[in-house]
Amino acid sequence: MRHSLLHTAGNLVWVARNERAGLASLLATYARLKLGELVAPRTPPDGLRRTRILGMDVAFFDHYWLVEMYEEIFLRRQYAFESSRERPLIVDVGSNIGLAILFFKRLFPGATVIGFEPDPEAFRLLERNVGENRLQNVRLLNEAVYDGVGWVELYGDPAMPGSPQHSIRRGRVAGTSRRVPATRLSDHLTEPVDFLKLDVEGAETAVIDELERSGKLGLVDRMAIEYHHHVEAEEDLLGRLLTTLERNGFGYQLEARMARAPGAGRGEFQNVLVHAYRKASP
Repeated sequence: MRHSLLHTAGNLVWVARNERAGLASLLATYARLKLGELVAPRTPPDGLRRTRILGMDVAFFDHYWLVEMYEEIFLRRQYAFESSRERPLIVDVGSNIGLAILFFKRLFPGATVIGFEPDPEAFRLLERNVGENRLQNVRLLNEAVYDGVGWVELYGDPAMPGSPQHSIRRGRVAGTSRRVPATRLSDHLTEPVDFLKLDVEGAETAVIDELERSGKLGLVDRMAIEYHHHVEAEEDLLGRLLTTLERNGFGYQLEARMARAPGAGRGEFQNVLVHAYRKASP
């Protein structure tokens, strides 16, 4: 599984148009990661791979997913935000191996970050990447975030350890399941949250609904919500999510890409990134 030349060219054009600061280092790192994707053996001897990203040590499993996450997080800066505080509180739900946390700590070195990751293999690398880069004020929890406390089934492909597509939704990814501990996000929010990143592979509506019921959604100022559209082909819940955001005083921008013309993709799975921000009171 590799990224196409057209996909790569599109990312190069985007970053050249939108980024100026650090452009050379961003593109040099991208070129090195792409080369690794092309030439690296499929399975390293110990199951792990290692690289450096913008001066940070990163352990990872798979070149394809590393490149995919680098493109989204560092090239396209999907989780960039502005804050009036030097030490914002950031909550990262669906941390995987920690690239977003590395990005957040580069953006705001004094930030406090709470990261949730349910997959044990990804969590092992998450702890390693946070520890080896000596990141301070980062708390990590090996739990799934859902609308209750206890245990949930986490589905994933055993042949793809650490995949960011692991999900509590059976229809999101083919493979087997394992029981993992689950928690409510509201139980962990006790003070204002400057930025919430939510990437839970199909459970995002349940998480936002639970935050609203608990009254904790009012603590959040900005969000990046990865909405997984058409996990089931006839399931259309984006309007419900957006209505919840509107009801709680949020505005939003939407970002989405499709592999082909929209008219040819009836019921096709699609990632929609919802950038939500609290609107000023009238």
